[in-house]
Amino acid sequence: MSKVLHFDYEHRYEDDDSGIPMSVKLSYGGITIGTTAKVDPGSIVCLFSQEVCFT
Repeated sequence: MSKVLHFDYEHRYEDDDSGIPMSVKLSYGGITIGTTAKVDPGSIVCLFSQEVCFT
């Protein structure tokens, strides 16, 4: 039996083979920085690259 899902909001994402870009905040030791992550909805693990830097 199929089920139809309805949502209040629809999000459009860039068509990019490397993943869906989204803004994230990383926190550690009381320090929080904003950066961009690429989400791969088909992956098993989520990894951040070492390109995150403090400005």
